[in-house]
Amino acid sequence: MFIRRCAGNRFVIIQRIRTRISARSGPLFFFILAGATVLTLSAAAPSSAGEIVSSPPLAPSTPSPTNKTTLPAEYSRETTQIVVSLSLNGESKGDFFVELDAAGELYVRREELSGLKLNFAEDQAVLIRNEPYVPLSAVREVKYFFDEKSLTVSLMGKTTEAQQTSIDLYPLRFRPQNVYYPRETSAFLNYGVTYAYADPLGFQAFTMSNKLGARTGDLFFVSDSLYTSTRSDDNFVRLQTSATYEQRNNLQWFVLGDQFANSGDLGSTVNMGGVGISKVYRIDPYFITQPVFNIKGVTAFPSQADIYMDGVLVSKQALAPGSFDLKNIYSYGGAHTIDVVLKDPFGREQRISYPTYFSTLLLREGLHEYSYNAGFIREQYGVRSSEYGASAFSAFHRYGVTNNLNVGARAEGSGGVTNAGLFTSLSIPRAGAFTVSLAASSEHGTIGSAASFQHTYQLLSFNTNLLVREFSRDYATVGAPPSPDSTKYELGLSAGFLLLPFGSASLGYSESGTHGGTTTRVSTISGSRGLSKSTSLFVTASATRIVDTTYSLFLGINVNFEKDVHGAAQYTRTGETNTETLQVQKDAPVGEGLGYRASLARTDTSAAYSSSFNPFVQYNARYGIYSFDSSFQNAKVSTNGQDYTTSTSKTYTLSASGSLVNAGGFYGLSRPVSDSFGVVTVDNVSDATVLNNGQEIGKTNASGMMVVPSLTSYSQNQITLDVKNIPMDYSISGVNAVLSPSLWSGSCIAFEAAKVQAVTGSLVTRQNEKKISLEYVDITMKVDEKEVTFPTGKDGEFYAENALPEDGKTGVKDKQSCRAIVQRKASGGNAIKPGTYEASVNREGKRCTFTITFPKTEDPITELGEVMCVAVETVHGSARPLPPYSSPRNITN
Repeated sequence: MFIRRCAGNRFVIIQRIRTRISARSGPLFFFILAGATVLTLSAAAPSSAGEIVSSPPLAPSTPSPTNKTTLPAEYSRETTQIVVSLSLNGESKGDFFVELDAAGELYVRREELSGLKLNFAEDQAVLIRNEPYVPLSAVREVKYFFDEKSLTVSLMGKTTEAQQTSIDLYPLRFRPQNVYYPRETSAFLNYGVTYAYADPLGFQAFTMSNKLGARTGDLFFVSDSLYTSTRSDDNFVRLQTSATYEQRNNLQWFVLGDQFANSGDLGSTVNMGGVGISKVYRIDPYFITQPVFNIKGVTAFPSQADIYMDGVLVSKQALAPGSFDLKNIYSYGGAHTIDVVLKDPFGREQRISYPTYFSTLLLREGLHEYSYNAGFIREQYGVRSSEYGASAFSAFHRYGVTNNLNVGARAEGSGGVTNAGLFTSLSIPRAGAFTVSLAASSEHGTIGSAASFQHTYQLLSFNTNLLVREFSRDYATVGAPPSPDSTKYELGLSAGFLLLPFGSASLGYSESGTHGGTTTRVSTISGSRGLSKSTSLFVTASATRIVDTTYSLFLGINVNFEKDVHGAAQYTRTGETNTETLQVQKDAPVGEGLGYRASLARTDTSAAYSSSFNPFVQYNARYGIYSFDSSFQNAKVSTNGQDYTTSTSKTYTLSASGSLVNAGGFYGLSRPVSDSFGVVTVDNVSDATVLNNGQEIGKTNASGMMVVPSLTSYSQNQITLDVKNIPMDYSISGVNAVLSPSLWSGSCIAFEAAKVQAVTGSLVTRQNEKKISLEYVDITMKVDEKEVTFPTGKDGEFYAENALPEDGKTGVKDKQSCRAIVQRKASGGNAIKPGTYEASVNREGKRCTFTITFPKTEDPITELGEVMCVAVETVHGSARPLPPYSSPRNITN
């Protein structure tokens, strides 16, 4: 063991050493000590590496041998043995006996320097007290500092032992703290009705729609349907019905029933009924799927690494000598430059730059994304409920080979059509992201092919996109069999950029051709600029050529009058048609409130003129959404260029929608459920305002309950209770709850609110025919299984509120589950119910009992007056009252 720890009283040794040093050298000694630090710099500079740059490994130095046949020479100067605390590269190595000479040089035993993996000049070793010592100035490539006041020695530099430093700069899967993940049994039924009327035609249509959803644990079920009644027909149709088993930790869905399956680029989307398994990364929004950048390298000295992205410092890390791996650097998409600045103990810096390209369309290394589906084609969807045709399959799989390379395969087939393909995606620094797809098809033996190439590039506010596709005449997918009008090729090119202070602009060109010989070319230029903080200008011009060229121009000005009130003025010219539009709109709130929109439009050509007015109103009520939409149109059509025929039309549409929900036994009515929902309870407090992520959702009803129909699945939803409208005589256990529900699930959110009521009085007892006040004692009152303790004051006065203490054994999950809320409500919550409760006082080994009554009243404080405490004794394990004059002493203080 090369570290020898001090024995005995170190404090006494240190004080003696300081006395000897001060007496021997005085001020001159400290000057010599400060100037005696010798640095031996390494001839090789430290190095670093990224994924595409690698430094040679650090060659370890040969440690000095500890056994020598020839002993070093005896040191001629007088030295003093002291005890120091030694640290190497920031790591404490313990206490050492070292020698200090008059010149301030420190000598450490040769064996201990070898044990510390330090490389030193062997020929500078000397013999002190018959043991070989080496001066610290002879240690190679090390800087040291000796603090004589605290007797500490700090060494920084190169050792013969290389270490490996691996640091995750950013987490790849972050799990937020203090978030509740509900798993309730829940259900909801959305409903909507719409009535349409036209003047002068009369009744047009009546529709009823619904969506039924239910969930228990990891399994959820959804089904929706539509009933339509017109002047000529009635029809009821089931739309989508499916059951899904979710593995939230594995980010997987297993689906049984109706589903839309997409096989990827050059494939199609198939509506089928069957089974499917897919990787769904949106289940965890904090899971990083995009590629990351890693920096690898080797440093010979302990160093500090400063990591910059586009000139902005993003991290500081301490590196031990040896290899290092700085992992998981990522940013938004586009080209970036990562700089790493290495600083060693000798003040030297080395900067290495790495161009990178991040693309959110690629997967990072080692990740899979897939969807496998099989079943039967859904036919006449939206017309018939259960028409299934030929069997079908659809498959898609992508894998991140590296952070810069993805590969994948896809396939689909049904009714004699088979289609399969391969694709790869690649990102290159300074060049952008590339995707190449190849596919082949067979329709009853007829072979077709297709190819696709896409390139995207983004640098700060500049971006480009190129897409080229080509399809053979016989290329077929399940959703699109070959036809004379099928696409032969597609070409798209666009570029966008920001020109401050002028605004943003974009250019675009697209061209497509069919196998029937039709070619369409579209050129577009657009721009936008903010005219003020509340006003923006938009301009778009385009030219479309099929046979002739049609020119279009769009001018628009948007104005934000208030936070949720907007206005717009637009002018559009397409060929010979001119359209002017004025619109004002108030956004419908997320919670309760009114939204509206009104637009006035005029359209004219050389042969026709029309004007229209479209008012729309929507009111979000506590239990539903109600809207009124209408259109008033006046049209004039010329038959000969001079005479006009005038016609008018009016249409009206009334709509109402809502939802009936159930979560863990709590029922409620609300606006339609759009994702997930939560039932909020505030213990019989009405008109309490509830917010979700800072946006007001609504107020509680007379029973203190309301439904939040717009929780966002898998994300954090912060439900907050606004206490401004809650009476002052209520106590609230908390006003915030954060939960992350699953899709189509219901949750319970409870805020414990209790009306504060108290009793007060004075506690007395009798002694020797005297009434004695029990001052400054603790009263213990038994309420069911809980004990409530409160003190008395001067003259035995006491004050007790009806609040029960929190049960510390109940975890957060139990307190928030619907079952726990039901149980708490059944037991009366954390408030003491009206009634009479036994209480007692222990004083100087004696115990007396009494009762306290909490009356059923609306008064905040009830005066009980004097409460008599009767002394008791225990006889054969049971308590009985003592005679009122049996106690020979005063119970008071």
